[in-house]
Amino acid sequence: MTENIIVQKVKKTISGIEIGYFDTAKSYIYDEYFKYFDDDDRETKKYALFLFVCMLENWYSKSTFVFKSEKERLKYNIGKNDNFYNFEDYLTSLLDHHQKVKQEFPYIFETIILYLILIEEEKGLTYEFV
Repeated sequence: MTENIIVQKVKKTISGIEIGYFDTAKSYIYDEYFKYFDDDDRETKKYALFLFVCMLENWYSKSTFVFKSEKERLKYNIGKNDNFYNFEDYLTSLLDHHQKVKQEFPYIFETIILYLILIEEEKGLTYEFV
């Protein structure tokens, strides 16, 4: 059986991670990975969640800024139909599926929560959105 496209994209994106912890500091292969946080295929779900960990760790360590705010998208002329990682989509998907994620992948869940807390504390951000 061949690996599905999401797992392949994540593996290609994170290649080299064994050298630098979660820091990849390189371009991400675009997809809407948050849509796979509740996928029926366990491997797809695991890799999508793991890439979210990498995105958060890179944000926290300032090595790569994957998520773009609306202000940044406007500044760099990134339209609504252009490919970009929307943090709210990832956070919403995590909240929608947090119980299953926590049960199936407790370490990944714990690591996501840790980075969300660290980013919130360091940046003075709040994850509340309307």
